[in-house]
Amino acid sequence: FGSIITWDAGNIYVSDQKHPYRFSALSTYSIDSEILSINPFGTSFLVTTTTTPYVLTGTDPTAMLTEKAEQARGCLNKDCIVDMGNFICVPTDEGIYKIGTGSFELATKGMFSNANWDTIINNGEYLKEATQYKNLYILSLTTGDTLVFDFINGFFWQLDYPVYCGYYDQLEQILYYTVDGVPNTRLLMFNQDNTPRSYTYRTGKLLLNTPVNFKYARIFADDYNGT
Repeated sequence: FGSIITWDAGNIYVSDQKHPYRFSALSTYSIDSEILSINPFGTSFLVTTTTTPYVLTGTDPTAMLTEKAEQARGCLNKDCIVDMGNFICVPTDEGIYKIGTGSFELATKGMFSNANWDTIINNGEYLKEATQYKNLYILSLTTGDTLVFDFINGFFWQLDYPVYCGYYDQLEQILYYTVDGVPNTRLLMFNQDNTPRSYTYRTGKLLLNTPVNFKYARIFADDYNGT
């Protein structure tokens, strides 16, 4: 592509190819919403806004196409946008969207009702920041909880402590993050292994009046012993 893309509140600026210091009026594109981020995916760029996202496509800085992605929603917190490699995760008032080449998928559909999701995020006010570990999207909330989503296998789990300032080393496949906050901040690292873990199943029998086909189940578990 050979250009640099930058933006202000409602305009996108694309530099001349191979001249990242030079911009022209012909390569300036206006958006009717406040721009929060621009992320590359495939041969296009996802422009997240406070309302409807846009897709910026093209190879000529002076002739790029801006198209509204009406099938998706506005982003609630730019600090929770994560480029997962094959797709981009964006938090909205409906849930987490997975956005990739030609694909706008509400990845949390079926996990939460609209009312459940709004209770968790409080119209976005509880969203703090997000990071990744391999194919996991890790969403931290200001309430002190952390939601970990596996969108490949279609499930999630909840941690009872916040994960802040996450940095994922893709080469070493290690996640570095902080917990507890100032002044007791601790820096931790997570490197998932394949060691089998045992567990004790402590629930009783659940008897229902009629058959129910459960799509998701919520399991409460204590911490593993050891480190």
